[in-house]
Amino acid sequence: MTLITAGSGLGSFVAVAQQKKYGGAFATPTRTLYFKTAKPTWDPHPVQGGPYLAAGRIADIGSAHVLMYRDAKVTLTGDVMTTSMALLIASAFGSAGKLTQSGTTTAYELGGVGGIKLEAPESHNATSESTFIDMQIGVPYTTAEVNAQNYHSGVITKAEFVFDRVGLVSYSIDIDFQYVEFTTALIAPTFTTNGVPFAMNEGSSEFKVGVVPATAAALEGVRKMTVTLEHKMATDRIYLGEEHKSIPVSNGLVDIGLSLESDYTAAAKAVFEAFLENEALKIEAIATGAAIGSSGKKNTFSFTMPNIFIASGAEPPIDGPDIVKTTLAAKATINATNEPVVSAKLITSDSTY
Repeated sequence: MTLITAGSGLGSFVAVAQQKKYGGAFATPTRTLYFKTAKPTWDPHPVQGGPYLAAGRIADIGSAHVLMYRDAKVTLTGDVMTTSMALLIASAFGSAGKLTQSGTTTAYELGGVGGIKLEAPESHNATSESTFIDMQIGVPYTTAEVNAQNYHSGVITKAEFVFDRVGLVSYSIDIDFQYVEFTTALIAPTFTTNGVPFAMNEGSSEFKVGVVPATAAALEGVRKMTVTLEHKMATDRIYLGEEHKSIPVSNGLVDIGLSLESDYTAAAKAVFEAFLENEALKIEAIATGAAIGSSGKKNTFSFTMPNIFIASGAEPPIDGPDIVKTTLAAKATINATNEPVVSAKLITSDSTY
């Protein structure tokens, strides 16, 4: 424990590092995140022996309460920033995409020019190129000390990204860790660059929709878009002879959810009616920020889904005198040309995970 600040959330921190191989030696966290909340859950997996019949005893015996193994989870929320985001986004997509320099400029693109696509999180483990997460959370005591909680080999099982016209672009992620320990020393958290949150208020930010096969075009009326990526994974694989869990494995299709909060504008009418006609839609949300030096590029965070189908909410309800509006729920699917079912781009001046 190291003296940092008085014991409140103001003294906390979350730092991460890329873990390229599940179960590998703890990678000392080097990137301190901008975050809002971090909620850990420890799961020690005990087993109680018995019930034993012992001459009138009417309760379990403590000596038969046996710890089998321990793992942990963390739910992290924050705003999508221009720094320290690449690892979280790549991990959410199960991608091994690297930050690639744009020519000789100071702009870097996650996954290169084409961005990253959705993949199975375990698919890069054999080549030690995974974007699993080792994490240290600094939790303040009221004694003005900070305790280090060290989370090993985390896999993002669920991620939510929100593009809101009157709010900042935000995220919420659920991470399943192999285990947690408290012996690794506390790091000295640093912020090398003050990050700037992405928002949809900048002039070149865009929200575009098109009825397939038409190209996507700007659409008036949508207030908020929420994208959810949920990897269905077996996270409880532990075998005889092992101290900790084995790598989680995908055991179901990824649930790619989308919701759109929209007014019933004339422009949005075709989108609503696509539900009844079973027509696919292409959607793009692009949040941009300041220019990156003389690179000719701006800070950018974007999502593209080329083939979504509305599942519900297309019938705009009339709920009194207020503006007619609704929330559309949709699902992303693979199109006829096998484009990535969902892809993302991150362009910043940040050069490392």
